Amino acid sequence: MASERARYGDSIVMTTRSRREEKGLRMV
Repeated sequence: MASERARYGDSIVMTTRSRREEKGLRMV
C-alpha cells in the first residue's frame, strides 16, 4: 500500500509539473 501510494503521488506530481511547464512555455 505504501509503495503504491508513493508511486501514485509521484505520478501526480510529475504530471502537474509537466502541465505547469507547458502552460508557462505557452504563455511565454
